Amino acid sequence: DVVGRLGGDEFFLMLPMTSPREAMVLVGRVQAGLSALASLGQGQPVTVSIGVAASPGHGTTVSSLMAAADAAMYKAKRAGGNRAEVAGDF
Repeated sequence: DVVGRLGGDEFFLMLPMTSPREAMVLVGRVQAGLSALASLGQGQPVTVSIGVAASPGHGTTVSSLMAAADAAMYKAKRAGGNRAEVAGDF
């Protein structure tokens, strides 16, 4: 598994051999862990919006998978944030 920071408040997890359903289980654990953190200054809660994409269904290159995950993340944000969305159907 690989974890990295894209910049600002955007991070990525690369989870080889992990299905979207398995990734969503991990997403739940990440969300639970972050919600347990103390608020970040001035009463702002810690939240996370996550986009999930898997190969080959959502792309076969790093750039296509990142684009699919990014689109899913913005879908999660538009739906109110602090949630996860999977790119397309799984």
